[in-house]
Amino acid sequence: MELPDTGADVTVAGEDFMEQVGGSTRDLRPPTLHPHAADGSIIQSAGVLSVDLSLGEVALSEDVHILPGVRGLLLSWIVSRRLRLVPEDYPHQISYLHSPA
Repeated sequence: MELPDTGADVTVAGEDFMEQVGGSTRDLRPPTLHPHAADGSIIQSAGVLSVDLSLGEVALSEDVHILPGVRGLLLSWIVSRRLRLVPEDYPHQISYLHSPA
């Protein structure tokens, strides 16, 4: 299952995703950075897998952190925007709110 995670700066996935795309632990590169949880704690990455993602006419390559305890693929806000899952000007698409007269 692929889900946009508009609060995430990096794209992460579980080992199930790695197996779905034909990857294995031999394909993982050591991470140059480790993702942080919302509380600021470091999440240990098993490694980074480069994958090609596509949706409709959009195709891109992305480095995906493989994390223990994660299932599926969680797309960062940047990848979600590039795949057109959220508006192009996300997160700034709402400039003000007003009530109808």
